[in-house]
Amino acid sequence: TVIPGGSGDGNASGSANGDDILGCVNALLQGGPPSAAYCAYDMNADGVVNINDIAGFVTVLLGP
Repeated sequence: TVIPGGSGDGNASGSANGDDILGCVNALLQGGPPSAAYCAYDMNADGVVNINDIAGFVTVLLGP
């Protein structure tokens, strides 16, 4: 499965939703190796999931 970076859809369900919140929090707190899920939570495409990705994730999660 290929998950675009910054999509917020770390579990590859097809959209960012409530099921992705725990994965994003885990990536934020624990880090991790490059993976499709980790890249999905890297909202600003800087190579790491950190506090700078939270606003982007929330924006995608809440949708238009």
